[in-house]
This record gives sequence, C-alpha cells and structure tokens, in this order.
Amino acid sequence: MSSGSFSFVLRPLALAVPLAFAALGVLPLPTSAASEQIQQHYDIPAGPLASRLSQFAAEAGIYLAGAASLADDKHSQALRGSYGVEEALASLLAGSGLEAVRVDSGRYELR
Repeated sequence: MSSGSFSFVLRPLALAVPLAFAALGVLPLPTSAASEQIQQHYDIPAGPLASRLSQFAAEAGIYLAGAASLADDKHSQALRGSYGVEEALASLLAGSGLEAVRVDSGRYELR
C-alpha cells in the first residue's frame, strides 16, 4: 500500500464512522444474489458521498470497498424511493465519475 492510500469497508453499523476510518475488517453477513435484486425503500438525503455510501451500505446490508480518497470532495444526490442494490448505487454515484462493481454476493468495489 502506498502512503496516503488505504482501503475502506462500508458495512452495517458503520453509520457513525467516517469513511476514512472504516478500514477495520469484520466478518461479513451473508447476502444472497436474490436479495440484492429485491427492491428496498431508501430515504437518504443528498450530501457528502462518503457518508451517504456508508449509510446506504448499512441500510442495504452490503459491503463496499475501495480507496477512501475516491470519495473525497464528492457529493451524492438524494436517494428516495424503492431501488435494487445496483440501481441504488448507480444513483448515489451519478455524476461522481465512480462506479460500484459487484465482486461477490453482497460485496462491491468502488472504482
């Protein structure tokens, strides 16, 4: 790992932990591919991308990993309504130049 760069993991119960400090590992909660396609209702206000992604990951029960610096100085639009996981991630990341790529069931990488 180069200096100034580290990985982060967004996970349930991490709402109060800033993205830059979310590098601690935990055991994953199982998430099936079918549950990722189920639409869930979200009411996430617009704001700093890092905190909105953390809130979304906790509510959706997914893990989101990537370099913390990717979300620096970026903002997210509000996410209100019913969405599947991938659709919600795309909406939160719209206009940021970033994407979330599914790497496994319930696990995504921010790029």
